[in-house]
This record gives sequence, C-alpha cells and structure tokens, in this order.
Amino acid sequence: MKILKLIVTLIAIFAGVEVIAAPLPCKAFNGQPVPYYANPNLSNVGVAHMTRNGQRIIQINPNVVGPLPEYVRQFWYAHECAHHALHPAQNSEVAADCYAIKNLRNIGVIRFRNQVSGLLNYISTLPGSVQTGHLPGPARANNLYACFSAP
Repeated sequence: MKILKLIVTLIAIFAGVEVIAAPLPCKAFNGQPVPYYANPNLSNVGVAHMTRNGQRIIQINPNVVGPLPEYVRQFWYAHECAHHALHPAQNSEVAADCYAIKNLRNIGVIRFRNQVSGLLNYISTLPGSVQTGHLPGPARANNLYACFSAP
C-alpha cells in the first residue's frame, strides 16, 4: 500500500498536480496531542480552542484553506497549532504568527523566496482586528518577515 501511495504521489508531482498534505502534527505546550477538525461553518480560516471537557482542538475551514497554496495552508495550520503549543503566558496572535513561520522554515515547508514572498503578499491583504489582536496586513507581513529572518 505504501508503494502505491508513493507511485501516485510521484505521478502527481511530475504531472504538475498539487498534492494536498495533511496538517503537520500539533502538540500543546504540555505535550498533549491536538487534533484538527474541518468546520466549513467558520467565518474565518480557523480557530484554536478547548472543548467543554478540556480537550484542546483546532477547527479549520476547508472552504477557506482549500484553494490556498500548500505552504500557505500549512502556515494557517501551524498558526492555530501555536495557540496551543505556546505557553498561555506567551500566547498572542503575533507570537503565533512568529511560531508558525519559524516552524515551517525550520522543517523546510517554506524554504524558497517565492514561497516567503507569496505568503507575505497574501498576509498583507488581510485586515487587522483590535478585538482579536491581529495586526493590520502590512504590519503583520513585516512582523512575519522579521520572524522568518531571525535565527
């Protein structure tokens, strides 16, 4: 079965078809695995929260992330994961952005200049929100670039 999956992936790559990868595994700051769930009813990309029984989860809107390039999709998965991976005292939207882009850089998901510029161009078009702590698009893109460039 693994060989068949490998063959299909190779054919898709050489045929120019983008293979959509699953979100990277997520663990909370306490080591607890965090599952992802699709929720097409969300009004935005995704949300990280806890269920009533204390289970940390991430909900992603497949209608929003589906059309995005793979590296942008992985950025959103990593951003939402960061809200659980970072200690609550360090958790903020700015910190989640930084965690996400550094993580993707370090594991090689974002490694080409066109990927970085594509992500930053996309982010720069997003509105900010005082209520949620999201910086306005251009400021958010500048912050992401600084995080990507830092060791």
